[in-house]
Amino acid sequence: MVVTMLLLAALAIAWVDLRALARNGRIQDLAISLVFMGAALTLGIFSLLRIHIPNPLMGIKRVFQPLSLLMDSLLQ
Repeated sequence: MVVTMLLLAALAIAWVDLRALARNGRIQDLAISLVFMGAALTLGIFSLLRIHIPNPLMGIKRVFQPLSLLMDSLLQ
C-alpha cells in the first residue's frame, strides 16, 4: 500500500515537473531528470521493502585499497 502511494506521488511530481520540460523542448534535461527520479524512486522502494542496499564507498575502498598498499610500500 505504501509502495503504491509512493509510486502515485512520484507520478504526480513527474507529471508536473517533466511536462514543462517536454513542452519547452528540453530533451536532455528531461532525460537527466528521468534518470535521477528513477534512481530515487528505486532506492525509496528498496528502503520501504527493507532491502539492504550496499554502501558504494565500500566498493571504492575494495578497488583502491590494494593500490594504496602498493603505493605505501613503494614510498617507504
